[in-house]
Amino acid sequence: MIWQSAIESLSAHKLRSVLTLLGIIVGVAAVLTIDVFGQLTRQAVARQFGPLGATLVTISPQIPPPPPGAAPGVPVKVSAQDLPPGGSKLAFPPDLDEKDLLAILSVPHVSNAALHSLIPQVQAVANGQNGEAQLIGATPQLQSVMGYTLTSGAFITDQDEASRANVVVIGAAVAQLVFPGADPVGQSVQLNNVTFTIKGVVAAQGSNGELNLDQMGIVPYSVLDRLRGNARMFAIGATNPVSGNGAIVQADDVANVPQVEASVTRVIQELHPPKPGEQPYVAGDFAQAMRAASASTNDIRLALAGIATLSLLLGAFGLFTMMTVSVTERTREIGLRMAVGARTRDVMRQFLLEAALLGVSGGALGVMIGFSLTSIAPRFLRPLGGLSALPSVGAVVGVLVGSIVLAMLFGAVPARRAANLDPAAALRRA
Repeated sequence: MIWQSAIESLSAHKLRSVLTLLGIIVGVAAVLTIDVFGQLTRQAVARQFGPLGATLVTISPQIPPPPPGAAPGVPVKVSAQDLPPGGSKLAFPPDLDEKDLLAILSVPHVSNAALHSLIPQVQAVANGQNGEAQLIGATPQLQSVMGYTLTSGAFITDQDEASRANVVVIGAAVAQLVFPGADPVGQSVQLNNVTFTIKGVVAAQGSNGELNLDQMGIVPYSVLDRLRGNARMFAIGATNPVSGNGAIVQADDVANVPQVEASVTRVIQELHPPKPGEQPYVAGDFAQAMRAASASTNDIRLALAGIATLSLLLGAFGLFTMMTVSVTERTREIGLRMAVGARTRDVMRQFLLEAALLGVSGGALGVMIGFSLTSIAPRFLRPLGGLSALPSVGAVVGVLVGSIVLAMLFGAVPARRAANLDPAAALRRA
């Protein structure tokens, strides 16, 4: 009887009920969207550092002081003629070589390592397209260290490195831009007027916040001098160690990362003792960089979570307003029911049940809309392209329970007001 009465009452005021539901629906859908956004950003951070990111360590020259006007995180080309704030000449340590790589590989708990260097932007011409290219010079081990997968072709090999072959592995965005709808493997590209052959295409990786990895290319480490000269590229204020120049080292276990970091630093500094005014080689671990990258999205998630919570509270407040108006309009009905024997708790239950039904309905519809929104969102957010996630079970249960609890809490005051009406006074007022 109470259920039927509650449903009939809500159905009698369809527009008012729908408007009340909208606030709850928006709030619930927003909460689920934030949950999925958090999952996607964690996936994006993990993707940018490769599947083994937590076990990676870098050894590279200490990033020099930024030149005047340099923006944090923006790649900056620094040559030996540049002057840091202090007036002394800026000196670079020698590039790491095969001997250094073998020394790193001999360090306990090191399972793999690759040399790498970020190359200042070069002029690129291919298939009638003319523009600038961002390249990385690396040894073949980079693929296994970083976990790169290829959509076509092959990665650079030891033979390419030894023969100083003019080959390049390009990112997915470069392949799509320069050779749309075609396989670029085997095609030629001019890099600083030097002809290179495209050997492979790396699967889409997205952006790491400082560099678009899909717009980069990888060439053998041994051909650095043909493209870079004496200049070096650093990302001032960067969180991604790949922006440096040196080596990427893979530890055999996350627990051994600190030991590997200390040991590799000691080995390289013994091989390359820093000279006066020279940038020393220092180590950094990717776990720290991953934490920094994750932290950079926290402010966004907190702001969105605040908006979602506000939306849910506004929905609950809308329910409170609607039920308050409903009590005023139904004063005669309440008076008649109490006059024929309805008890105070019966009236209280009636209005609390109506509030609960609104909470359940709004929560369920919000969950459905939330699932729909989160399934299509990655298609429109480029950094999250290729990723997918669904609202977690905990989030779904939480918003459903939360919408019911909020509805009953905000509906309790109007329900109590209705239950405390004096039957005679209610009939006279009506």
